[in-house]
Amino acid sequence: MGLHADSSSPAPVEQALSRPVKREGVSNGKGEPSCSTGSCRSKQLAVALTLADQHGKNGDTMEKILSWQQELNSSEEAWGKLEKELDPAVLSGLLWGWLEHLKQPVLSEADLTNMQNSLTTDSPLQHLNKGQAETLLCVLDCVAKLKDLPADLEDSLLERIAFAFTVLRRKDDNVPKEQNDFLKRTLKKLLKERRNI
Repeated sequence: MGLHADSSSPAPVEQALSRPVKREGVSNGKGEPSCSTGSCRSKQLAVALTLADQHGKNGDTMEKILSWQQELNSSEEAWGKLEKELDPAVLSGLLWGWLEHLKQPVLSEADLTNMQNSLTTDSPLQHLNKGQAETLLCVLDCVAKLKDLPADLEDSLLERIAFAFTVLRRKDDNVPKEQNDFLKRTLKKLLKERRNI
């Protein structure tokens, strides 16, 4: 299974994102960077800034992203090679590109309404199908590994997730402000929960 734009199955992306990442031999054994130095903090901020970026990538980065997309679409073995990619701009470009080019957004306006109407239940995710919930949680788990982010950067990251997961990404569609605000509050709450796991 490749990284086809019309695919609605998030399984390969979930697998790629959930693998432990080892960077330059610095790991705490759980696949998370060991933050004994200021360089780890700098790297986390750089990754967060890259993930939050809604602007286009530079030419070299776009070439790498397009090359990876082509390879991932044509070869199952490419997913193993992707583990060695360390450039956060390339990895975030692949992630957002995949989500934003699905035929339908992961969360429709009806999904947001159902989530909003579920305030009496434990989790608004209960009203999503398994693929939707797992895809959202997979991305939030990645963001949860970025600790102690400035509030404005965390908000930008959550806005980026909302943009990629909803019809906000479609220029001709508008998610009502009330639903958009609800989604951001929900993402913030879910992110806090994922950090406490």
